[in-house]
Amino acid sequence: MTAKKVFSEMTSWIKALFFAIMLALLIRAFVIEPVRVDGPSMNDTLATGQRLVVFKTSYLLGQPARGDIVVLEMNTDEKASWIPFIGRKQSELDYIKRIIGVPGDVIDLQNGQVIRNGERLQETYAKGLTYPSKISFPLTVPDGRYFVLGDNRTNSSDSRYFDCIEQHRVRGKAVFRFYPFDVIGIIK
Repeated sequence: MTAKKVFSEMTSWIKALFFAIMLALLIRAFVIEPVRVDGPSMNDTLATGQRLVVFKTSYLLGQPARGDIVVLEMNTDEKASWIPFIGRKQSELDYIKRIIGVPGDVIDLQNGQVIRNGERLQETYAKGLTYPSKISFPLTVPDGRYFVLGDNRTNSSDSRYFDCIEQHRVRGKAVFRFYPFDVIGIIK
């Protein structure tokens, strides 16, 4: 093999590797992103250390729905949250919560229970009772906002503390758990 052929072969491998890396980075930045669960707010549905796949494109054509488990961008320092060519870095201020109320819903908390639009929710996933905190109830979820709660109601910083979350803070829908291997599967 001549030096020219070796150089040509190496150049084509470098180009292929470069395009593969760029494609992977674009997919991570705009389509899917792995996230790590950190904290007890979604126990027993999700546990600290579990790894999830978040679809960032879930809400391009539709709106978040009641029951969706979503990753919320809570970092207020927008400049610090982006890494060039990769997208945003995961912040310890990201939250994973369940959407309970969508725009127009009336949410009330009575006797530890969640009442949405006058009906008591049957929340088999919830751990503990749901009591108000800093927000007054009943409340109507404003346009462009969502009422979110952690499944572990006794240990969750959620809309009871920071009010309804703006839609632009919803980074994506958590749809698949890929680690640890004994709990791999679709998230419900």
